[in-house]
Amino acid sequence: MKQTLCQETYTLWIPEKCTEFLALFGADLVDDVCPERVGDSTTVGDSSSEVASNNAMLTYGYGCSNGIRKTSAFRVDLNKSLVCMSASHSQPPPDQIERQSYSSHPLVSLTVRIVESRMGLHHFTPIVFTFLCLILTATADEAAVMSKLLAAISPAPSGWSSSADYCTKWKGVNCSSSGRVTVINLANHSLIGTLPFNLTSLSELTSLSLQGNSLSGPLPSFANISSLQEIYLDGNNFTSVPLGCFQGLTSLVTLSMSLNSKLAPWNFPTELAGSSSLVTLSMGSCNMFGSIPDIFGSFPDLQDLRLSKNRLTGFLPPSFAGTGIRNLWLNSQQMGLSGTIDVLSNMTKLSQAWLQENQLTGPIPDLSKLDTLFDLQIRDNLFTGVVPGSLMLVSSLRNVSLSNNMLQGPLPLFPSSVTNVDLTGTNGFCKDTAGPCDAQVTTLLDVAKDLRYPIELANTWKGNNACNGWTYISCDSDGNVITVNFQKWHFTGTISPALANLTSLKNLLLNDNNLTGSIPDSLTLLPQLQVVDVSNNNLSGVIPRFPSWVKLTTTGNPLLRKSLSMNQGMNIAVIISVLFVIFKCYVKIMHMKLVTVVNHENGKQKSFGVVVIALIDMFLMLGNPENGKGGKSMLMAAVAATAAGIGALMIMLFFYLRKFSSNFLITFFWKNQNSAHRSIEDFLRNCGPVQVRRYSYSEAKKMTNSFKEKLGEGGFGSVYKGKLHDGSLVAVKVLNKSKANGEEFINEVATISRTSHVNIVSLLGFCFEGAKRALIYEFMPNGSLEKFVFEDTASESQNDHKLDWETHYQISLGIARGLEYLHRGCNTRILHFDIKPHNILLDADFVPKISDFGLAKICNRKESLISMLGLRGTVGYIAPEVFSRNFGGISYKSDVYSYGMMILEIVGGRKNVNVRVDNTSEIYFPHWVYKRLELDEELSLKRIADEEDRVKVRKMIIVSLWCIQTDPSIRPTMSKVIEMLEGSLESLQIPPKPFLSSPSISPPAESSCTSPPAESYSTFL
Repeated sequence: MKQTLCQETYTLWIPEKCTEFLALFGADLVDDVCPERVGDSTTVGDSSSEVASNNAMLTYGYGCSNGIRKTSAFRVDLNKSLVCMSASHSQPPPDQIERQSYSSHPLVSLTVRIVESRMGLHHFTPIVFTFLCLILTATADEAAVMSKLLAAISPAPSGWSSSADYCTKWKGVNCSSSGRVTVINLANHSLIGTLPFNLTSLSELTSLSLQGNSLSGPLPSFANISSLQEIYLDGNNFTSVPLGCFQGLTSLVTLSMSLNSKLAPWNFPTELAGSSSLVTLSMGSCNMFGSIPDIFGSFPDLQDLRLSKNRLTGFLPPSFAGTGIRNLWLNSQQMGLSGTIDVLSNMTKLSQAWLQENQLTGPIPDLSKLDTLFDLQIRDNLFTGVVPGSLMLVSSLRNVSLSNNMLQGPLPLFPSSVTNVDLTGTNGFCKDTAGPCDAQVTTLLDVAKDLRYPIELANTWKGNNACNGWTYISCDSDGNVITVNFQKWHFTGTISPALANLTSLKNLLLNDNNLTGSIPDSLTLLPQLQVVDVSNNNLSGVIPRFPSWVKLTTTGNPLLRKSLSMNQGMNIAVIISVLFVIFKCYVKIMHMKLVTVVNHENGKQKSFGVVVIALIDMFLMLGNPENGKGGKSMLMAAVAATAAGIGALMIMLFFYLRKFSSNFLITFFWKNQNSAHRSIEDFLRNCGPVQVRRYSYSEAKKMTNSFKEKLGEGGFGSVYKGKLHDGSLVAVKVLNKSKANGEEFINEVATISRTSHVNIVSLLGFCFEGAKRALIYEFMPNGSLEKFVFEDTASESQNDHKLDWETHYQISLGIARGLEYLHRGCNTRILHFDIKPHNILLDADFVPKISDFGLAKICNRKESLISMLGLRGTVGYIAPEVFSRNFGGISYKSDVYSYGMMILEIVGGRKNVNVRVDNTSEIYFPHWVYKRLELDEELSLKRIADEEDRVKVRKMIIVSLWCIQTDPSIRPTMSKVIEMLEGSLESLQIPPKPFLSSPSISPPAESSCTSPPAESYSTFL
């Protein structure tokens, strides 16, 4: 049937952007359906008075091909079919530009021919209509939302009226090129009213700012507005938050809706986990309750989290760790957050931490990695324990509030750079001034530390007298702690080895708790201990051997196990146990070399005391730790075995005395020497390539001219001057005594052979032939630093040219660089454990070189703490934690302590122990120096020529006092030491006063840690 073409022709002005659809379908329609295409129409001069309902689409009539001209507004008539379209670029009439909302964008005139659909083209109709309907419907929905918004708020903002175009006339509204609303900014307009329930029709909205008004009612839903980046709703009176309100906001960067206190209680919106671009989230004072969800790993860019003054409860989520949060505001929760703040340790970008006015508990964690933290507010919580020394080392810190907690221990002393410090209120520091607590108080706080500082203890464990009102503690009339009673308190944690420091302790009651770990062996050494009850816990490991008089109860710990010697019904086991004790005594004697008699010609004799100690040890170890009752057969076996053991020891002692009188050596040397020989050979074979030469003993003898010129002598051998075949001078250290398994030889070769640094002595070679061992080093013409430091060891000629302060300063700096290389610059970390003036060699230009690595220990760089059996070092330089683990773990910070003590000796020209000041009294030199620094007094040290010297000396003193802090975590790294020495004096803060007084502690008998004679050649010994 024949079509009637072009009954009416209309032109529709639409944005050019919308013609993409026409490019797909329009051309085919025009070609196939409109063979009699009308050329470009000429617009009628007068616009129609009739305007389409959608103000973005204005139409004008054009003439048809049959000559009829008609002007009218375009209407979409669903009863007709659109079968022919054509588009042409032209400019609409000026009056239309005034009336449409896209005047800044090019428009396209779309000519639409409406004909009677009599055949064949109806299948195109749905596609075309769909396109036009989408445009018209979306725009109509958006217009409806804007119309509702206008009707809902008052007073109407400037330009807002139903007769005005919202894209061009409404103040605060911006639209995109497609005529869609992108920005609504009505901040601080004093508006009232209720927002439309749903804003999702504003599908291209990017920013909504309604803060600072008095809007009420429920929040509108923003769900799935994927373009939305900013929402500001702060300071209104909204009453509720719809579920899923923030779902699908994939572009959201800022959500700020604080100060909406009239909101009904609501939970943190977990749907925000899909907003991975979030940078700022501010929801303070908006009646949020419940816990903070663990979803913060979803926000890699989050910097500001502000949830203050809500009703949040529960713990800080673990996903806080590793985030980039800079400002964390969780303060003043009405119900109170609980748990610890350990997660803060790994929030390394943190600048502000506002956690005050909650119910947070536990100790303050180590925050030393937070190098941008400047504001720490944790007042009015339930924090317990000792303030960590690491907190005082956060250089960026400026504001600290710790008031009204339950903190204990020494009063923290912050550097002057921390301008606002609040420690007042309910804290229980042992004293009102900075300084160490009483020894028993310090020990009990160490015990509490292993229990995570329970709040039950912090309630009364205040002040500096553990016998004055401390619950769970009983004392005798002399003020000594005799009972620790933690029964049935459900404490968690471990049993602290520090309990062994309470030497008067008689009763230790720890039953019916949730303790884990093992029973410390150190408790067996308490001389007055009578009762130990650890029943009904979760302890594990082997039960230590307590003396027989100790009543030990361990029931209810299924993972605890007895050692073989503790099984009552096994007589054979008892005998084996006793034999083991005898063997242990034998090994102890052999390793301590106290049975070894050295020829009288050497003038050295050994003590018999260890034999008695070994016997006592044997008897103590025979006690049954579970009860004092043993079977008769067990007792008989024990007595028989003990008698045999004593007899064997007496025979050994007899031969000892006999050989001693004949000036011979009793050694049982063959076993130890063979073991040492195998250990060294295994090391040389398996440790990989050693970058030094191996010499024969004859070569070593030749280079020293048969060991003619001795440079010094020490604990493990002698040092001789030698010369290589090329004429180079060397120092040859001949080891004539050895530790077990040749440890000092292995240490030297394993450490120095793999180092290369100007401030570390060079190992040129070694000799190992059976029992003959030697180490060949570069020759140091100026010997050890020791002879240039101590006045009583310097010869008269040396006194004539004492080193000036610039040289001392450069020596101190060089040693620091060498240690820094050992600690951080090598592939593996090397801990020296014997830094002292005697072990620093000086070359011809007085460049310092660290030497004597016989006590060194190699560890992986990733290891923060190391385990170590026995004592290492020289009294006066040994860090407190090496003496006792109660001071902290052993690490590279132990070398830092030794370095600090050595620098103080360089400054004072005297030993730090028992030095005489003003010829009137003996005082610990570090304390003498500290007091004068504290009072800003002159030090009156010798050879200070000018102000430049004074500055260098003062820097050396301040750095050394930081290095000798008792708490290892407070000591700086060697990198920091170098930075401090090279920096300005004004940038250095006075450290806390060193904890210890004169270190008169002596090492245990097993250790031989005396310094060599002053005239010896230094550190090879």
